[in-house]
Amino acid sequence: MFAAAQSPSAFDVVCQVSGRALRMDADRFRHEIALLDGQLQQALKRFTQSMFTQLARNAACIRGHRAHQRCARRLLMTADRMHSERFDLTQRFLAQMLAVRRSSVSEVAGALAADGCIRYSRGTITILDRARLRAHACSCYEVIRETLDAALPPHADTTRH
Repeated sequence: MFAAAQSPSAFDVVCQVSGRALRMDADRFRHEIALLDGQLQQALKRFTQSMFTQLARNAACIRGHRAHQRCARRLLMTADRMHSERFDLTQRFLAQMLAVRRSSVSEVAGALAADGCIRYSRGTITILDRARLRAHACSCYEVIRETLDAALPPHADTTRH
């Protein structure tokens, strides 16, 4: 069903924020996919489709929305994935995510902080007012969130509002 990989991945893996992760070797992963009457395989297909949607939306977002809108979207998405309103995120990495210079991140984060949406200090971001931050975010946030929620419904213990 799967061909064994002959070489390492052509892609680098970057961890956006610190936290816990799990890993599994490829043979075990193939075995697990075959189990559970294809439930894992179906979940992976839904997740893959949501990632394609996110990739396409990210590309369009960079071209069509202002940096502060993209920043608000990224911060909300990070909080959603972390299940926390507080997380570590460097200016350098945020600049890469937003496709802007680091100095632009200072301006954008400063404006969001001045508006009471976030607190940003020494690489730690705290979302103070999620509704206000959502008002700054572009429409891409809702589209991506809905697509991901449909693929992998959120747990009952999430902090999203």
